[in-house]
Amino acid sequence: MNRALSGFLLAATAVVAQAKDQPTVTVQVLKTETVHWTTYWTDSGSPGTTTTDCDIYETSASCTSTTTGARAASTTPIPHTQVNIEVRMLDGNVVPMQCHRPPIWATCFEPSVGSYKAKINGSNIHLLIPIIKKPPKYNSDGTVKKPAETGIEEVKFSFR
Repeated sequence: MNRALSGFLLAATAVVAQAKDQPTVTVQVLKTETVHWTTYWTDSGSPGTTTTDCDIYETSASCTSTTTGARAASTTPIPHTQVNIEVRMLDGNVVPMQCHRPPIWATCFEPSVGSYKAKINGSNIHLLIPIIKKPPKYNSDGTVKKPAETGIEEVKFSFR
């Protein structure tokens, strides 16, 4: 078991390291569109299990029933986001692409129109989008007390 887990972790680390070392190219985002919709997961509930214990006497009976595992019906909304973009690739072709959320681990948001560094991987592209992690802080006279903290968000888009 430990060997299998160690092997998996080693392979996963190698894939992550390879992705980080992958060369980048510059592509141009020409058009963007974001679509939101909601689907619903419905749980019909469960009546549970009822156990009845009875004590029987000569002329009467006394029973007690206990229900366990009952669950009321419920509906859970699942918000979805799809971002559609058009990207001009290095060879000049304009390619439609998209990203989705869910899955919950995916990062999917609309980039601004413009040029971006990207990693191309088979049938998808990872745009390296500059983001502001923490906004700047200002003094009362309007001068910058602490500059914004910036970073890069890697967003995976698939060819449509």
